Amino acid sequence: FRGVSYNHPDYYTAYLLSQVFDDGISSRLQHALREENGLVYSVECHATSMSDIGTFDFDLSVSPAKVQRVAEVVFREIKKFLAEGPNEEELEHLKTRYLYDLDFELDDPYKQILRHGFSKLYSYDISMEEEGNLIQSITGEEVWNMARRYFVRNNLNMVVIGPFTPSLRYELEKLIDEY
Repeated sequence: FRGVSYNHPDYYTAYLLSQVFDDGISSRLQHALREENGLVYSVECHATSMSDIGTFDFDLSVSPAKVQRVAEVVFREIKKFLAEGPNEEELEHLKTRYLYDLDFELDDPYKQILRHGFSKLYSYDISMEEEGNLIQSITGEEVWNMARRYFVRNNLNMVVIGPFTPSLRYELEKLIDEY
């Protein structure tokens, strides 16, 4: 789905939204695709951002025979989130995890280069304290509203890499049209 740039005011909300779907083994897609259905080898969801554009990427490694079923489950989970939004426990877990990762950033030279160099070239400076406060201030309603704005049919693009048959194309296009 098309998303926001890292210079957009909703960038951190986008990050939390992506983590709803992939924040380790307890996240929604890990649970639905791996634990409940055993459908994928790997699941990742990212808020990928550049200076002027961004995307919400759902990257999945799956056998060709399971592509359609995986797409069905992913769309079902997105629609479920759009209908219900995040629960408070889930959102607090994501925020806590984010703050832990922020603390660990101090031990990662590459992350420090990004924080202190990259921002000077492409973005704006934000201290770790400001970033933590910003994450803490994001509400479930804001995450839910962002999902309802961005996880819409007009923002959806699907890329399939690997064996792609005419029948699979037909079934995936049908799923996209129904989304």
